[in-house]
Amino acid sequence: MDWSILMMPLAVAALASVLGWAVAFWLGRAVALLLVIGLALAAVVLVAMAVFGQGLDGMTSAVWAVAVILPAALGTVLGAMLAMRRR
Repeated sequence: MDWSILMMPLAVAALASVLGWAVAFWLGRAVALLLVIGLALAAVVLVAMAVFGQGLDGMTSAVWAVAVILPAALGTVLGAMLAMRRR
């Protein structure tokens, strides 16, 4: 198995957790929640584009939703949870 496939989602999740921590720590939990909701809506839009897309265009949208947007949302939630525990 080629483990380099996992590098991009892990890097995105790590960066998003730092961003989620910073947003929740300095701007509050509500702003972090809005960020997570926005990322979730972006994932829904990309999945809808994948369903209605044709050929490689639809596949590209699905890959972006799974490999980038969802790890970013999960990382943001993790970072926000860590920031709220510190307060």
